[in-house]
Amino acid sequence: MRLRFATPIALLLVAATLGLGTSSCQPKPEPKKVSTEPTVEPPQKLYEQLRVGSVQADITITELEQARDILQALKANPKKDIQEAVIDLLDIIDSVARTLGDFTVVPEKSEIEKEFAVQDEHRLAGIRAFEEAQLDLGDADGVINELRSLLPDETSPQPGEVQNHFTNAGEALVDGIRGLGGNPDAPSEAEN
Repeated sequence: MRLRFATPIALLLVAATLGLGTSSCQPKPEPKKVSTEPTVEPPQKLYEQLRVGSVQADITITELEQARDILQALKANPKKDIQEAVIDLLDIIDSVARTLGDFTVVPEKSEIEKEFAVQDEHRLAGIRAFEEAQLDLGDADGVINELRSLLPDETSPQPGEVQNHFTNAGEALVDGIRGLGGNPDAPSEAEN
């Protein structure tokens, strides 16, 4: 009779020794994932954001200056309605250029490191400026359409050329907002 009780106990001891205990039924912990992406220091990231914003501000202003050149040629048209539309578009161009003027220069990396909080506030102000410039450009669509309706098709230069420059400027504004860490689809969410 002793043998009956000894056999199961012996089997449990052998199983425990071989590692067949309850711990082997539990899942093994997953190995920690090591990021292969390089870590970007906050001052470097901010420098890159401000650099992208600066480039996009320059592109926007350049596109609008090219539109201004076309509009100057149209300004000579004797029709008062055409002159008023051209003046309205020139005013929009001036407004956007003033709005973005403070964001065309990238501060030195050393300046960002010394005054990180100030430079980050400048980045956030840049996002708001780009958003304001977007609103100004939105006003231009109606004026350009009005100008198209007032000018005959054979007029050179065509308002479509002006529209192309405004469209390119608008795309640069969107890229600038993204580059500065904003979300062009949700204005004023400038927290990144």
